[in-house]
Amino acid sequence: MNRARSSLLSSHIFLLGCALGFALTANAHVGAHDEDCVAITDRDARLTCYDLQHDRLPALPGIGEDMVEEIGEAPASDLDAIVLEEASTTRVENNGWLSSLSTNNPNFFGIATPNPGDELGDETHFELRLSLDYRLWEWDNTSLWKPDALTFVYNAKYDFYYEFTERYQSAPVLSRQQNPGIALDWRLGSGSEIRFGWFHESNGQTIDTLEQFVAAATEPGGNGEPLGFESALSQVSRGWDYAQIRWRNYGNDELLGYDDRWRYQVEYRAFCNCQGFGFDDKEDNVFWRPIDEQPDIDDYDGLRASFERMLSSGDLGVSARLDLKTGTSGSEALSNISGRISLALNLNQLRLSAFYFDGYGKEPSTYHIRSRYAGLGLQFN
Repeated sequence: MNRARSSLLSSHIFLLGCALGFALTANAHVGAHDEDCVAITDRDARLTCYDLQHDRLPALPGIGEDMVEEIGEAPASDLDAIVLEEASTTRVENNGWLSSLSTNNPNFFGIATPNPGDELGDETHFELRLSLDYRLWEWDNTSLWKPDALTFVYNAKYDFYYEFTERYQSAPVLSRQQNPGIALDWRLGSGSEIRFGWFHESNGQTIDTLEQFVAAATEPGGNGEPLGFESALSQVSRGWDYAQIRWRNYGNDELLGYDDRWRYQVEYRAFCNCQGFGFDDKEDNVFWRPIDEQPDIDDYDGLRASFERMLSSGDLGVSARLDLKTGTSGSEALSNISGRISLALNLNQLRLSAFYFDGYGKEPSTYHIRSRYAGLGLQFN
């Protein structure tokens, strides 16, 4: 057992080292003049300084060639005033709480339906995914060793079944995921950032004993028939905490208007045998049927990556995104790969999106069950 724990700890340390090494390697090309940018106190002006050092000119409305020349010739100490004056038309600076709110991952609302080979036995439903960041505190940063922001993160997923099923008519709205967390963010320049955080993930459900599970499965539905195994499974309580390290390259989309860019991220999660920020025990056991070996959440999750390609011209744009995850508990867990591919079409301010998911963990209650489903709807970034 000690040897197994030592091997598991070593694999975690190795994965953390890979993530950090990837982040540092991706930023190793930063030029020799970047030390001039460090002296700039304003975050947005400092990012623009980095981009100027690497020949990426800001695409901000109201900045003409004469202003670009002025920025290019100005010393670092003057860039704060020049950039902020011209950026005031495109960014909200110190203007209430909305200026601190942004998206974490894509938000989505649409219809989803299971595909052939799905083991979950789900039904067609509407799906709502929320993913938000709120900057609680920001620092005027002049050092890579000091964080830029303290951020509250909230991810959630809800399913709506009312129009499609008799199984959930008495409770047509299901909480599938509740995922709040606190994180420290570092901006690394060149469109990259790294995040260290602590998160809680659960599904907001209540069944945690065999007696409750049997009662929920045998409860009569709207047609008089028992609601069944799938209905009871959707109400099983799940919860755990994890520490997160994430490196992301977001393509400078906060200040720069590129028509063709990549966005990508790598994330590692170290799961704790606890939940509720350490005040309760983790809930991931299978208690409703005999089982030889209990699964763990880190058999199916722990290492994540996403890649997104974005192309746009005027008000028309297209994007493709691939999300991958796998377990980290051992070599066998690495084969438990899950994937989601999304295609989006931008028409003016409307973004139509279609996706296909094949893997484990459609939601926390079924993290160990493979499912296949597809959807179509609206995406909000």
